[in-house]
Amino acid sequence: MTDNSIKAKLSPISIQPPRITRINADEYREIYWPYISKTLAQILSLPNLTTNLTPSFSREELYRIIYKICQKHSNQLFDNLVGFVEDRLNHILEYLESIPDNGFISTLNRTFVHYTKSVEIISDLFHHLERFLEETLLAPLLNKLFEYQLLESPSIKSRLAFLFQSQNTHLSICDPAVLRNLISGLYSINPELSELNPQLFALYIPCLRPARVLEEEVQETLQYLAQLRGQGFSRGSGYNKRKHQLPLPTPDNNQCIFLNMCD
Repeated sequence: MTDNSIKAKLSPISIQPPRITRINADEYREIYWPYISKTLAQILSLPNLTTNLTPSFSREELYRIIYKICQKHSNQLFDNLVGFVEDRLNHILEYLESIPDNGFISTLNRTFVHYTKSVEIISDLFHHLERFLEETLLAPLLNKLFEYQLLESPSIKSRLAFLFQSQNTHLSICDPAVLRNLISGLYSINPELSELNPQLFALYIPCLRPARVLEEEVQETLQYLAQLRGQGFSRGSGYNKRKHQLPLPTPDNNQCIFLNMCD
């Protein structure tokens, strides 16, 4: 989908910001929250979202609106924001449950990428809200919602456990780049998800497996040396000798003739 087609799709829902005045509870509920909720719907619904794509709302105007709202209604804004994202995730869950197994991994990966980039935009737009809510960061919170409502749901968790089996045919035909991105994303949200298939996750997550103790490495080395001896290799044989232990070269006939002439 090209940028022009995306912009054409967005044009019908272009959002006009309300004029900012002193905001009371009724104005927030009837004027400002509807504007903000439409903006959130646009952010979370953009297809093929990229960091270079500019939605059709005014960021600067939204910054000012949220700052004004936070003067008196920061808690209400926070509750509405979390509730809106939870409702959106419920719709995403219903959509993922309808995807067949042969397209589930790639669809879940696109959903995760889209949601992650949407969270980045939301966290930036609502940074004034973070200032008014002590010790509350939106990005980690919204990512946790993705984990709890999607990844921890029984339907999604059981499908991941089935699809991440080593012998699963859907896993073998999956695009390695898609699988790498999804596994890295799942691990960043919850490292315990690697228990679905530890060997598979270890292929994409550096140092995921615990380091072996020294005794295990020594025993493995001794077994390897015993295997080499069984194949006819002896200790210190062949090219394993040090340089000063190598036999001196014997001169050939031409070298002997030259030495006799010198005498």
